[in-house]
Amino acid sequence: MPTHRLIDDVVAELHARGLTSTSCDIGHDFHAGFSVRSMRVPEAREADPTAGEDDPRCVVEGVSVAPYDYLVRPDDA
Repeated sequence: MPTHRLIDDVVAELHARGLTSTSCDIGHDFHAGFSVRSMRVPEAREADPTAGEDDPRCVVEGVSVAPYDYLVRPDDA
């Protein structure tokens, strides 16, 4: 279920608190052992009523919890 918060805002807030991350194709993996992600299903205007229809910003849709090394491991495919 989406948080109805823009992923850039969430990541900036977590970075301001001293948490570090690396970006990935669907979000950010945090060294503390979790990731925030978005598959771009909710539109930015669902979180920001002033956003236009073509606003490319992502809404956080989920959080994964796992060791950082697991989150960033290469695909096994």
